[in-house]
Amino acid sequence: MIAAINIPLLTWFGDKRTVNTYVAGSEVSMGACNRVIAVGPSPQEFQRICDTLAMDRVTVHHASSVLGAVLAYAQAQMTALEEAGPAGDPNLAEKILAQGPVILYDIDPADPHRWREALGQFLSVHSGARVIFASRLADEDLWIEVLETGGHDLLSKPFSESELRQAVRCALGLASNALATAA
Repeated sequence: MIAAINIPLLTWFGDKRTVNTYVAGSEVSMGACNRVIAVGPSPQEFQRICDTLAMDRVTVHHASSVLGAVLAYAQAQMTALEEAGPAGDPNLAEKILAQGPVILYDIDPADPHRWREALGQFLSVHSGARVIFASRLADEDLWIEVLETGGHDLLSKPFSESELRQAVRCALGLASNALATAA
């Protein structure tokens, strides 16, 4: 008998909070766009991230591990395809499948080199994954290493709301849209 995989997923959108448990084959309420999966932040930091990104109507999902993030992303794709429906726009379905996840990964100071393994795991699941790392140990050398190994960005903790918003908007492909509407 195969044991069920149960992973708690905490979802915030503004001041609305839902707690889901991912069980293989179950539904997780994640749409197709404007979604970030945060791996490993403390509850207080997770709340700050949710509140900050709610300004841009970005939904943030919490995963306690790389596996949790990968499972949440896979379930989100399935849900988005179901929402598009069989009679829906075939270009939308193709876009959903092509879109990689945006991951905000908190680098553990006790194991500052584990991020490379996590990045490899994310990229092996989807080559289009955009992983934003956050670390108290961030410096220019680490930032260059993150970019050279396929990471999207590195935020130095504590980061400001504007730094977080800019990094996530860029990863979601919203930065150019914001500039266009501001002009």
